[in-house]
Amino acid sequence: MSLLSVNKLCVRPKQAPQPLLTDISLDVNPGEIVCVIGPNGAGKSTLIKSIAGDIAHQSGSILFENIASNPTLRARQLAVLPQFSLLNFPYRVYEVVALGRVPHRSGVQKDDQIIRRCMALMDIADLEQRRYTTLSGGEKQRVQLARVIAQLWSSRNSGSLPRLLLLDEPTTALDLGHQRMLMQTIGQLAEQEIGIVMVLHDVNLAARYADKILALRQGENLAFGTPDMVITQPYMEILFKTPVTIVPHPNHGSPILVSDDG
Repeated sequence: MSLLSVNKLCVRPKQAPQPLLTDISLDVNPGEIVCVIGPNGAGKSTLIKSIAGDIAHQSGSILFENIASNPTLRARQLAVLPQFSLLNFPYRVYEVVALGRVPHRSGVQKDDQIIRRCMALMDIADLEQRRYTTLSGGEKQRVQLARVIAQLWSSRNSGSLPRLLLLDEPTTALDLGHQRMLMQTIGQLAEQEIGIVMVLHDVNLAARYADKILALRQGENLAFGTPDMVITQPYMEILFKTPVTIVPHPNHGSPILVSDDG
């Protein structure tokens, strides 16, 4: 059974002249990576906020399989990284990542091991005593990523629980090397049966790492399926309103989108 099922979701705030999302459906299984792509204003962040419960939906349904309603237990199973993480207090990097362990009762020693492991995964171990407010944008993003990974990290109390990670543009401000590091970590989390929904602007990253892709256009579902089903010339030209060419990657065969300059 799906970890997350979204069925015919519609979101229209009272002041909005038109719906932000219309009849959006998708499903996420344990261990599955689902990427959401689309142009600016397509409704990608609205979808993440709706699944997270930050925005009310007017119709349709969002159903979680075996994710607790109790806030503390739910926080062990559902972690969210929004597009913008506002933190203006001068916490040290270690302390920010440690916030992800607050819902758990795994003990100081175990938590310390998990925190350090997550910092290493995001290449911020050498920043642990730095003040968060002094970091660059890319460094802050990696700290926040380490925090949400620590929140879902398997422990004796949560290892068998269904878990879902929601990421809104997690590669923002990351250089090429750290983007690759993040996506490899996402793959490792999926191997632990964590379901992942992530918004990506880089279509080629989505094509390389996603199990399924949802293409959103003006708040509507243009296509949903495997990368080979969605990353096609007709869909991409409709989605981004520009001529493109789709070619296979020379190493692993996943589709690559190339913008046609002419």
